[in-house]
Amino acid sequence: MTAAVTGVANVVVEASRPKRDEEFTVEENTRDLADIQAASILSQGLPRYIFNTLNQTESTKEMWENIELLMKGSGLSEQRKQEELFDEYEHLRAIRNESIH
Repeated sequence: MTAAVTGVANVVVEASRPKRDEEFTVEENTRDLADIQAASILSQGLPRYIFNTLNQTESTKEMWENIELLMKGSGLSEQRKQEELFDEYEHLRAIRNESIH
């Protein structure tokens, strides 16, 4: 919340303060609760190094966008992973009397 405050020499200064609990609407409270729950769910399955990076974000939307970037990697790394898996598959050989399980 911002308020215009007249300071020294009649200069208008914008002063801001956080809203008090009673100033929030039901919709804002619901949205904030959903945001907190979403952030909690998103952070539960993350590797520690990614969680530490995302711990500084302001909103769940910002957190989600950063997760997408960090987890996606570049197109080249995805292609490299596919090539490695294909090579591993081509060199796969059965060992006599080896169980599949």
